Amino acid sequence: MVKNKKVVSQKPVIELWHFLLVVLIIILPAVGFYGGIKYGQKNDLAKENSVSFPPKFSPDTLVIIRVEDKPNKMPLLIKTITDKTKVMNLYNEMYTLPYGPTGEINCPAEFYANYTLDFFQYTNQVLNATFNPTGCTIVQISNEKERWAMNWQGQIFTKNLQKNLGISNTDFYGR
Repeated sequence: MVKNKKVVSQKPVIELWHFLLVVLIIILPAVGFYGGIKYGQKNDLAKENSVSFPPKFSPDTLVIIRVEDKPNKMPLLIKTITDKTKVMNLYNEMYTLPYGPTGEINCPAEFYANYTLDFFQYTNQVLNATFNPTGCTIVQISNEKERWAMNWQGQIFTKNLQKNLGISNTDFYGR
């Protein structure tokens, strides 16, 4: 004799861990893809405005030249710095400056005080740079993209250069 057994319908029961696993499999790649796009954008921006390490030179002499600018009352200036510590500090500080922004920018007044910085190792010129301390405060190192000196690193570089030249603000920036 067989007793009446209740037959229970067997509907698939999704357990919680199965549900979470499916959700993770679907959502994680989407989040990763989106995050990768965002990271890539930030990474590209960081590359654009990043700093680079200086070439492996050890300059021991720096010749700084500012051409005469009569309208801004700036006479010709030629200064040679042979203190290797001072030369290396200025050389390395230039490379801490980030690359300049791209696109159209508006700069403050520019008084055309331009300095040429020629770095020498023994008697060989290893680097040429130009520096404009007014306006957008730009450092152009040889054939590289312009570097931006309107930040705190630029202020340090500017003050050290002015100090090494031994001139006042008026004589450094022009009138």
